[in-house]
Amino acid sequence: MQPTDRARLLRVLTAHVGRVAADLRAQLLVDGPAQDRARGVYSDEKVGEDFAVWTDLLSRRAAVMWVLKSVYARVLEDRGLLSPGRLLDPEAQQLFERLAPNLGETAFLSWVWRDLATPSGGLPELFALQPAEVASPSDALSRELLEIWRKVNPDTGARWSFANETFDGELMGDLYQELDPVVKSQFALCQTPDFVRGFILDRTLTPAIAEHGADAVRIIDPACGSGHFLIDALRRLVAATEAQHPDWRRRKVVEHTLRRVVGMDLNDYACALARARLLMTAADLAGVSSLREAAAFHPQVYWADGLEQVERDEAPKTDQLGLFTQGEEPPPRATLTRPEVRAALREVLGGGFHAVVANPPYIVESDSFRKEYHREKLGRRQRYVSAYRQYSLGSPFTERCFQLAVPAGFVGIITSNNFMKREFGKPLIEEVLAGLDLSLVVDTSQAYIPFHGTPTVLLFGRNRRPPQGASATVRAVMGKRGETGTPDDPATGQVWSSIVKGFDTVGWENEFVSVADVSRETLGKHPWSLGGGGAAELKESRETGKRSVNSLPLIGLANNGLRRGSRLSTSSGTPRRVGRRWTSPHRIAARSSETGHPLTELRLYPYQSWAVPSSQLQPAVVWHFWRYRSLLAGTNGVGKGLKRKRDAAWYELMSTTMDDSAPLSIAFAFVATHNHFVLDRGGKVFKQSAPVIKLPATATEDDHYALLGLLNSSTTCFWMKQTYHCKGSAEGSTRSGQVRTLGAI
Repeated sequence: MQPTDRARLLRVLTAHVGRVAADLRAQLLVDGPAQDRARGVYSDEKVGEDFAVWTDLLSRRAAVMWVLKSVYARVLEDRGLLSPGRLLDPEAQQLFERLAPNLGETAFLSWVWRDLATPSGGLPELFALQPAEVASPSDALSRELLEIWRKVNPDTGARWSFANETFDGELMGDLYQELDPVVKSQFALCQTPDFVRGFILDRTLTPAIAEHGADAVRIIDPACGSGHFLIDALRRLVAATEAQHPDWRRRKVVEHTLRRVVGMDLNDYACALARARLLMTAADLAGVSSLREAAAFHPQVYWADGLEQVERDEAPKTDQLGLFTQGEEPPPRATLTRPEVRAALREVLGGGFHAVVANPPYIVESDSFRKEYHREKLGRRQRYVSAYRQYSLGSPFTERCFQLAVPAGFVGIITSNNFMKREFGKPLIEEVLAGLDLSLVVDTSQAYIPFHGTPTVLLFGRNRRPPQGASATVRAVMGKRGETGTPDDPATGQVWSSIVKGFDTVGWENEFVSVADVSRETLGKHPWSLGGGGAAELKESRETGKRSVNSLPLIGLANNGLRRGSRLSTSSGTPRRVGRRWTSPHRIAARSSETGHPLTELRLYPYQSWAVPSSQLQPAVVWHFWRYRSLLAGTNGVGKGLKRKRDAAWYELMSTTMDDSAPLSIAFAFVATHNHFVLDRGGKVFKQSAPVIKLPATATEDDHYALLGLLNSSTTCFWMKQTYHCKGSAEGSTRSGQVRTLGAI
């Protein structure tokens, strides 16, 4: 399928998924069997959010699964594996209607899925009913889905064709990533480009095969998504195992290998796609040409949270007898509920893996239950030491990858580089990575990597203690500058090509990267600085010299807003009613980060002087704000956990800060392209996106200008770029004519 056709099909299916999801959610919000089934899934998943809110995500997942099954069927039809056809030819539907004249299109499609899920003539791993499929769409929507596949282009006479489409092709990856925008955001869906996968597997799976033998190596991706890493690993292991055992039949090689390629993902329809792609890839590798033979393959892909340490947790009594009886054919992985998956994974994960690869989600964990689980203490140590403050999921996943590896196992991941400089990354660097044999760190934040909107880094290491001594080093590829333009082929981009060419040679350098061996002592301390071309060394000299950054005295109070209170709407007539004496115009923020509120907005300031409340308010003021008294009485001002004074009026702040009374402030943008600190002479209110620095009340205007000169200097700009986290550009990579952000200060 041509890229333009693939894009058009994706738009059509995305719109249909949205309509199906809305229909399914309406069913889940009313009492009935569908809601009862949904509550069972909700309980199994141990979700930390409200059930009614969670049904939106569940309905979207179920909608995607429903549509994906139709895609699977169409691919099989066009490849000649389904005879007779099911969806394209209306004859199958007409036969169904003669047998069941009172049933509609949804019943017909459900019958097709059940028929194709039978082991005797179908593919259960693709078409079996999955736990999240708790409801079915309306007949009208099923009719619409059939029409999508049967519709003929009036200009060309063609339909959507999958004759040349493979399950490991780009279409399946696009479907995984783009079918539903809400699911994409919730699970941070992001494909890993083939050239990145190849680089990672070359440094994990390849040495593992050389060390342990192709017929023994096990590999896992604990955040497998639609299975890109798994498919590449399967192909490599099949080729290596066949070379090691030339006397084995090809099918035996494939079956033996498939058992040793394991994937997990929290997104159930991503798991469904990964199973489908692995199964059909295995069938192609084994030379299987019928669905009956292909149905014997069981990909080891599990709908599970890769961060759930089931191998460390005590098994419930119901699991202790094992999920399957001895000699019994295991059920399709697609049909397993979360408790059944946990039972199966206890054995699967218990043996460890010789190679662990991952491209984990980069989002901040928002689920309260999972955050509590990550921080749960087992003995004296948290499950995940790296689950610190507002942590990105990349941190515990990095820790998890090493947990899953056998002793001295190989680990390779691509993850967000935000842990290198943000405060939450300190435990990951100093307590986790410092105790492991980290071997290679590659700064890919300057490279153009499709699908990645976040600056990234590649980490490679082995699950063992690091070498000790002053000579112990880690190879580092440090970025100097980004692409001069968007490369036509990302795999041959200037930055990526420089990484591939030079990573293995100490001292290699060009205009894009430089390669050096960095002491483990340096990388054992937070933050990391991977600036190439001597940037890291210059930063270190600025921090350790006689006039170092760390030796500067405390210069003042940085505050994310001078007043954390309640902002209330007032009608346009309020100023006339309460009188100008009690109000004054104000702006919400400095010009560099205005929120757009007009200058005509007013603030009520019931104080005669700072921190001294007026003896009384005018009746008009009291009358207007009395309705908000409960809200105003709970306003903190500056500070949390404060109690109101016994004799304080309901409109007074619980506390005031005398240090904030000086009119002069230094303001700056929380996220910026460069260091731009400005002097504010008062009369403005700042928020968290525009913090301020307050000097002591004795500081003069000259003191403020002296500090401004330092803060706006090129030296400070350099230090900030090396210290603060880079937020990246809108596309996630440097493009010609774009300016990279300085980062979050």
